[in-house]
Amino acid sequence: MDRATLRLEIHQAFAGTRRGTRRAPGESIHQAQLCDRGMSSAPASAAEWRRAGRQDTEMDWTEVPGESVDACDAALSFFSPTSWRFYLPAYLCRSLFHFSAPDFETDMLDAVIFQLTLPDDPVIRAYLLPRYRLLDAAQRQAVTHFLEFVEQESLMLIESTNSYWGAYDNAKAALRSYWQPDAPAPRSR
Repeated sequence: MDRATLRLEIHQAFAGTRRGTRRAPGESIHQAQLCDRGMSSAPASAAEWRRAGRQDTEMDWTEVPGESVDACDAALSFFSPTSWRFYLPAYLCRSLFHFSAPDFETDMLDAVIFQLTLPDDPVIRAYLLPRYRLLDAAQRQAVTHFLEFVEQESLMLIESTNSYWGAYDNAKAALRSYWQPDAPAPRSR
């Protein structure tokens, strides 16, 4: 699958996905990013939470600015399942944007793949599984194709640069962990 076809599949699979309702909009990308700050310092105040929520008025994931995704690199870890499903395609597409020639920046890609890898730890599994299970068949297939694309793209980069082993191994591990449980184990270096 090529990059353009994958982007189209993501757009079609997540078309109409909403963050919530007007009465219960779910947390916004900037609000979820504030949760990361609370992990290492003082949690956000109620005023900061409201201010962050007013920054993000998007009700369709295609309206989420790439700059917001870039600035909120930790937010994907802190969304409720509904908000996670809403923002996931924005993160997938932004990862593809950053993972393209000539500069293959993989930090965001690694963070997204991390969120798509179901670990053995029962506490983390219990946290992630409701998100994964909220996806419909087309959305799950789009995520699987995203991971397969990263795996194949990384393999080509490995052959030409002997780099990108991390992205390759991580994509294989994510596929095997949930999206393609019968996939072979990642190739060792």
